[in-house]
Amino acid sequence: MLIPALIIMEIIVTEAAISPLETTYTATVDENYTIPWQYDNPADMDQVFWTFKSSKGATSATIMTRDNGSLAQVFDFNVEHVDDGNIKLINVRMNNSGIYFCQVSYSFTSGIPTVTGTATLSITQRLGI
Repeated sequence: MLIPALIIMEIIVTEAAISPLETTYTATVDENYTIPWQYDNPADMDQVFWTFKSSKGATSATIMTRDNGSLAQVFDFNVEHVDDGNIKLINVRMNNSGIYFCQVSYSFTSGIPTVTGTATLSITQRLGI
């Protein structure tokens, strides 16, 4: 006689976080600036999406994506990808002022849900100009 087997699958959801080291930053025109973020479980990161909303109230725009550790696809010409999933603004402009959103999706096997963080960047003019 065959006895049906009961298979129990346990799904463990691990908590993760993404956060800017501060909530607001200030950069200076014509300088390079990296917005410093902290990621939990970077080895399990699957996708990273950076979006930006101008301080002038425009709609949000995707500025960089990275998929499965592949080369990043950058959509804004003064943004550069940094190896740890962060972005670097090259020759900061006044129109870089606004809110930056970073969304990280983790591999399915990690059990970590998608997380999102936000930071606000203000831009100042260089002194003496």
